[in-house]
Amino acid sequence: MEEALSAAAAVQRVWFIHVPDLALSVPHAPKIIRFGFFYIIAQALGLLWGFVVIMLQALSRRFAERLMLGDDEEELNFQTAVMLMARCYVMFSTLRMLFLLAGGLWAFAWEAAGDFPTIRK
Repeated sequence: MEEALSAAAAVQRVWFIHVPDLALSVPHAPKIIRFGFFYIIAQALGLLWGFVVIMLQALSRRFAERLMLGDDEEELNFQTAVMLMARCYVMFSTLRMLFLLAGGLWAFAWEAAGDFPTIRK
């Protein structure tokens, strides 16, 4: 058991001490790492933007279908009104969560760029 623990400690020492030291010994390594970090954040924000565009397209398509079909399809009663309100709420809450996630990613990226100044306060 002690051999396994000492082997695990050796692996952790190499992984968490020697590998970062080796990575930081490369010239301009912090700038390269920062560029990679911001590239990943930009990709995540682009993916979120794609979700928002798809969501707005689906919402506008449903709205246009509702306008084009008119009221001949179904009459407006309590059940249809509740279903319509539920659909609107689901769309609104999903868009809100996407915007909140994008805002959080944006704030995280700016904090990381400045070495987390608001956390240090």
